[in-house]
Amino acid sequence: MWKNLKINAQNIEFADYKTTLIKMPNNSDYAGYRFWHPSKLIRDAGGKGYFKSMGYTEDFEFKLKKYGRGQHNSKKVLHEVTVDYTKMEEAFESANKSIKASIES
Repeated sequence: MWKNLKINAQNIEFADYKTTLIKMPNNSDYAGYRFWHPSKLIRDAGGKGYFKSMGYTEDFEFKLKKYGRGQHNSKKVLHEVTVDYTKMEEAFESANKSIKASIES
């Protein structure tokens, strides 16, 4: 069964026709981590383009990566963790509450 998770467009760091790089929320346990998601599963979710909807199933495993900072190691993966959809929903939960409030008002 397909699910959708609302994310703030500011969490999208890079997007092209094939893949999208999404930054985890700063107020989550995974602050500083990023993950790649297929672009065809990212859609507008209202709020004048400020919010996006990310599609996934219960079978998805998200590989979160923490990259180095700086000129020479910005592409180096410092740490990697794999989480399931429940952990992703928890991480984006507070962001989803504010997004829903913004769309409804």
